[in-house]
Amino acid sequence: MRFAWAFLMVHMTLCCLFAELHAQYFGGNGDGYTTLESPDLSLDDSNIYAGGSGDGYAMASSPAGPLSATSPLPHDFLFLAEDEVNRDKLEFSAGDIHSNNDISFDKGQPDQTDHVGNITAVNEFKLRKRNLVEGDVAAGDLDMSSKAVVTGTAEDNASVTVVPLPVLTPFAANNDDREVDKDETLALAPGTYGDLEVNKRSTVQLTHDGNSGEYFFGTADFGKKTVLEIDVSSGPVVINVVDEFEFGGGSKMVLLPNGEDDSELVTLNYLGDKKVDIDEEVDFFATIVAPAAEVSFGEDSFFRGAICAYFIQLHDGGTFLHHGASSAPAPLAKSANPSSLTFENPDLPTSFALQQNYPNPFNPTTTINFSVPEAGAVTLTIYNLRGQLVQTLISDDRAAGAYSVVWSGRDATGAQVASGLYLYRLQAGEFVSVRKMMFMK
Repeated sequence: MRFAWAFLMVHMTLCCLFAELHAQYFGGNGDGYTTLESPDLSLDDSNIYAGGSGDGYAMASSPAGPLSATSPLPHDFLFLAEDEVNRDKLEFSAGDIHSNNDISFDKGQPDQTDHVGNITAVNEFKLRKRNLVEGDVAAGDLDMSSKAVVTGTAEDNASVTVVPLPVLTPFAANNDDREVDKDETLALAPGTYGDLEVNKRSTVQLTHDGNSGEYFFGTADFGKKTVLEIDVSSGPVVINVVDEFEFGGGSKMVLLPNGEDDSELVTLNYLGDKKVDIDEEVDFFATIVAPAAEVSFGEDSFFRGAICAYFIQLHDGGTFLHHGASSAPAPLAKSANPSSLTFENPDLPTSFALQQNYPNPFNPTTTINFSVPEAGAVTLTIYNLRGQLVQTLISDDRAAGAYSVVWSGRDATGAQVASGLYLYRLQAGEFVSVRKMMFMK
């Protein structure tokens, strides 16, 4: 009994001491992170041990390992990983990608998988066939298929700088658990809660109430076909989750008032090291910061935002866009094509080829020659340097032979394009080739 009483007194003393230290050294500012205010460390240009701009994270440091003041914000990248970015057969992605270790792009879709943006990996970048990267690539070890295309520079044996991930300072939830019954709706005010369980086909509504948009949960488990509705009309919303986050198949995130265009106003901070599991066929629009965890998206998902995580796994068929990136271009109707096509040579070629356009630079027209040694589907498209589709010159089946296409320097609407560099891309079966040309007024 004496031992138990002594243990209790020691425990209470330590708790009081911890509370006093916590009050002295830590303070909250409503931005989704805790700012360190230790008098033993000073802020200067080279040592930022606490900081933030309302984005729901802290760039933290300590005497053991301060982060540079030039460290990027989480939303500077589409994907920023400590260990690996593993991308399966996506439909389209746009935004810069960086890993402090490896990046892997599995073989693309049969009709090609495009990525618009620069890619850097400190160690290995595996780029498999049927992938088009419209940007620059640099890696310590670039393992690139001969049937993959990089339109910018592709640098092997590169010295790539490590980019530190944001560091979340600790936060906590309480025991105020909430459960939303199937087909019901629950509106939650900003504040601290326990575990949130959202059953099938139900809706949770979050908001910025004019004073705060911060939410704290122990776990957040969204069942299948649920809706997470977030109103950012009055300010950003930050969702802080301590231990577990799941977003069930077919679930949707709805942002008010401007839909996915408001993605920069939503942040999901995940403190734990379990997988952030976002299932198949979901819509999700936010900056996700999970520096100790894997973030996984299921098949056929649509994402706009940024992901900073230890490991990033993206499954087949999805579209992933940075906050400000353009959506994947849709095929244009043939009737919009103002260019002409001629069958140049009846003799069958022995290999695929895409020739440099002539003249180049050009105004007002230029000719593109290509050859296909076998019959099949052929597409010849033109993009600007932002990855936006300008014109579809060919999109149908062609017999084997050599072809000549004249482009009039006009887009799908018939308007004259601006002066500058353009990319033209030929795909025939698994063959893909991209070249540059310049239009000058």
